[in-house]
Order: sequence, then structure tokens, then C-alpha cells
Amino acid sequence: MTIVRRRRDRDRRALGVAPVLLAGATGSDVSAAQTAASIENVAIALYGQAPDLPSVQSLGSPARLTLAALLTGAAQHHADHLTAFNAAATRLGGRAQTAPDPALTSSVVQPALGATTAAQLLQVLAQLELVAAETYAAQVVAVSDRQLKNSFAAITGVEAQHAGLLLAAASLLDEAKVASVAFPWEAATLPATAATEGTPSAFLRTDQARPPTEGAAR
Repeated sequence: MTIVRRRRDRDRRALGVAPVLLAGATGSDVSAAQTAASIENVAIALYGQAPDLPSVQSLGSPARLTLAALLTGAAQHHADHLTAFNAAATRLGGRAQTAPDPALTSSVVQPALGATTAAQLLQVLAQLELVAAETYAAQVVAVSDRQLKNSFAAITGVEAQHAGLLLAAASLLDEAKVASVAFPWEAATLPATAATEGTPSAFLRTDQARPPTEGAAR
């Protein structure tokens, strides 16, 4: 049935006819999934460039290698998230979103690429992660498809973890604790502010959540 439905939807698109949404899904669910995918596209592109930026390359070892591994790992997570959101969008009758979120491209990507220090770069990346987490948290209660709800809920936590780790690492670089940016981290060498810098808020807010139609496929 799934193969038949996909072929039918493909034929309908070729004729300029919108595919039929699955029962229980809404057009807003598709837009929300596509917007999430557009955010992930921004993250993947940015994390892919980050290890080679002068702000990271200028660091000594082991901080440079540690950050490169952290950024590469996060990029893979975001690739997995993109796959999940685009799978949801197509399953619900829409199409995959391959373009980046237009608003975040200007508000996040350019500041990150222009960062003069690794700490500044990590802070911008943490901001992107926070925006993603808040957007997904807001959509957990907004979308109607249960599987998509579960994806939003699960991925929200991952993005929040990314943000916390990036902020903690940025605080070490800001305090000239470059030698502490290494895995495994030695708790005894970390300043007391590392934990509080990494988790500045006890609860996740949604005031920075992006509109669910912002990154919808056009």
C-alpha cells in the first residue's frame, strides 16, 4: 500500500495536484516537519564548515582536535534528524525540504562564519541549537501526528544537550582554560562556572521558536 500511495502521490505532483494527506495528519504537520528539516539543513551546513574555520584551527591541541570531533559528531546527529523530519514530511503527503531556513541563514550562519574566536563560534552554534530545541518543543503540542510528535520530543532533548555542551566548552575557552577542552574531561580541572554556563536555564522556553511555516517547502 505504501508503494502504491507513493507512486500515486508522485503522479499527482507531476500533474500539479497536491498529494492526499494521511488520515489524522494536517497541512500544518507537513509544514512543521519541513521547517524542522530546514533548520537541520542550516545546522548541517554550518557544522560541516566549522572545524575548518580559522577560529577553530588557531587552537592548540588537544582543544582543536576535541572541538573538531565534537562538531563532526553533532553534524552526524543533525543529518539523522534531517532524515527523520523529511521522512515524516513525505510520509504525511508533503515533500522533503532540502533548502535551509531563510531567517536562520542570515541571523546565525553569517555571525558564525565571521566569529573571530572559537568561543564566539561555539556560542553562535549553541544559539542555533537552542532555537532548534525551542522550535521542536513548541511543535510537540502543536502537531497532530503521533509519530511526528515523538520525533519532535526526542530530538528536542538532543538539541538541548548540544547547546549545553557547546556553552560549557565556550566558557572554558573564554576563561583561558583551553587545556581543559579535552575528552575525557577531568572534573577537577574544570572551573565551577562550567556547569552553570552550560545550563543557564532550568527550563526550556519557547520564545525563540521559529514559526512552523517558516521553512516549509515552496
